[in-house]
Amino acid sequence: MIEPYNVACIQTSIRQVRDPATRDETIRENLYRSISLMEYASIRFGQPKLVVLPEFYLTGADHLHRTIEQWTKVGVRIPGPETDALGKAAQQFKMYIAGGTMEYDPEWPNRWFNSAFIIEPSGDVILRYRKHNGADVQGHTTYSTPSGCHADYVGKYGEDGLFPVVETPIGKLGCLLCYDMNFPEVARALALRGAEVLIYPTGEPYGPHRDAWECSRRTRAYENCAYIISVNHGAYVGPVGEKDFADSPYPIFQERREGEISPVFRSHGHSEIVSFEGRVVTVVNGPGEGVAQATIDIEALRERRAQVKLNILAQLRSSLYAETYDSIDAFPLDHWRNKPIQNRREGADATKSVIERFLAEKVYVSPQSDSAA
Repeated sequence: MIEPYNVACIQTSIRQVRDPATRDETIRENLYRSISLMEYASIRFGQPKLVVLPEFYLTGADHLHRTIEQWTKVGVRIPGPETDALGKAAQQFKMYIAGGTMEYDPEWPNRWFNSAFIIEPSGDVILRYRKHNGADVQGHTTYSTPSGCHADYVGKYGEDGLFPVVETPIGKLGCLLCYDMNFPEVARALALRGAEVLIYPTGEPYGPHRDAWECSRRTRAYENCAYIISVNHGAYVGPVGEKDFADSPYPIFQERREGEISPVFRSHGHSEIVSFEGRVVTVVNGPGEGVAQATIDIEALRERRAQVKLNILAQLRSSLYAETYDSIDAFPLDHWRNKPIQNRREGADATKSVIERFLAEKVYVSPQSDSAA
């Protein structure tokens, strides 16, 4: 039996690596700050057994300016010195630590990934998940996804490598990242592999999609009877460099002053813990640094999954929908298998080609057609 335990969302400020020459120093600051907040959470709220940190919190995300070659120098290894440092904190606090980072793995030359990880109290990395949905369909940046090199990825790690779930003394844990939440299949695949706690590092900016994403988290938790631990950035600290300004494609419009940062409301914060019933249990109501803490009851979740009424996972008819999915085949696998994505335009262009096909096949209706009027 698993006794109820505390979980803490560490909504920390993120210092962005702007110059690869200062990479180690900046990452060290992010590490030290996050560990300080872990200590704060332990003192203020009681020792958590699981803490979760935001997406790409170790390096930040320079979406506009950095090349693949530069990212391979900036990216973090998993495992590597950074996860080793977090491992020492996990040993000290006797807890699991999860978070997200931009990752470079030398086994995948000319590629880098947006990854999540889980470290157990022994200090070892026990799970690594690489984001499936984001840059290569949105056009934000140039990280690879397992979907983009699917055949090679499955050949190396097997099907379980796509949606890894790890069984621990605090329940079965799985990860997904940011834009993944808009694809119900990701959370569903993890739940069908047994995940009871969905760890969700995210980097959501303040924008009109905020309400829909919050609804998605509650829906994913409810329909999969799983907890969702969602952690967003507190603030995004992007110092001015000699040639460019953080988050601005036109640096000549910005006066370069030492120490200037992105606005606090670049992130809306709002880290939250959602119960397996789809209820928000606790939340950080805004941007800036903060800690959200709640109790996780795995036994209650397992009792709920054993009931017949509204047992959506058990009542799922996967084969009923499979034919429609296969016939549509919206965004193809292995799109970047032979050549990794090289620039941000490729991702947007690839999605545009799918939209054009949807219009031609009448899946979508053109807004300029008579039938749309």
